[in-house]
Amino acid sequence: MLRLHGRPGGFVVDGAAGGDGLLDLNAPLNLGEDPLLLLLDNADQLPEALLERLQRLLSADERRSLEQRRQPAAYSSHAGGLALVRLLIGVLLKQSPETLPIRRGPWGKPQLAPGPWPPLQFNLSHSGALLLLAVHRQRPVGVDLERHRTGLRWRAVARRYLSATTVANLEATPECRQLEAFTHAWCTLEATLKADGRGLAAGAAALASTGSAEAGGGDGFQLFRPALPQGYSGAVVLAAAPSAAEAARGLAEPSTTSGAIHIASPYEKKR
Repeated sequence: MLRLHGRPGGFVVDGAAGGDGLLDLNAPLNLGEDPLLLLLDNADQLPEALLERLQRLLSADERRSLEQRRQPAAYSSHAGGLALVRLLIGVLLKQSPETLPIRRGPWGKPQLAPGPWPPLQFNLSHSGALLLLAVHRQRPVGVDLERHRTGLRWRAVARRYLSATTVANLEATPECRQLEAFTHAWCTLEATLKADGRGLAAGAAALASTGSAEAGGGDGFQLFRPALPQGYSGAVVLAAAPSAAEAARGLAEPSTTSGAIHIASPYEKKR
């Protein structure tokens, strides 16, 4: 996992001096079987000079979405995430980041439209001061990142959305670790649903009832647990690679989902 910092001139890898570009990685990037992960520090407090440069990379729809973030921290994280996706995909595909056709799928998940390039998949999440971005060369990926919230009333949420087995395991966890354990389980559930393409908008009832979602399991799913600073939990989940027909259809129409419900995240943030 690459750890980045936002400076007035651009994003730089932890410990590097940085150069003239908006994204200075100081080494070639290779996409393998595992997802490529980038963790951005101080995402909620990016320098104003950097934010002004990042906005120029965004599409009209992305800029409209950005205008809805009234609070400085939310504005900074959202702008940083939108631009970092474009910068990284642009580096990987050797394309201009501002020209990349990034669209939202039927459930709102951002996707790279089909074109004369590999079918790269990506997803991101931000919480507190951190932003986590994952990219895979072909398998759909879901990411969730959550800061531990002291005082969160997690039991009612767990009983509603997680399996009975998971709830029992949480209750059996020492009390001092229950909040962290719940946050781990929630991150895995949400990352799995995002990898599935539906996110919290649909489908959680069917997945959570079997326990496969919060385990990061199920048909073709693979769970990664990134190493994060203390006070944060996160999960990255890969789904099975879609067929060419499924990939083309994914930007056009939602699939039929039984038991679809909308979940209100206990963390109250948009992605």
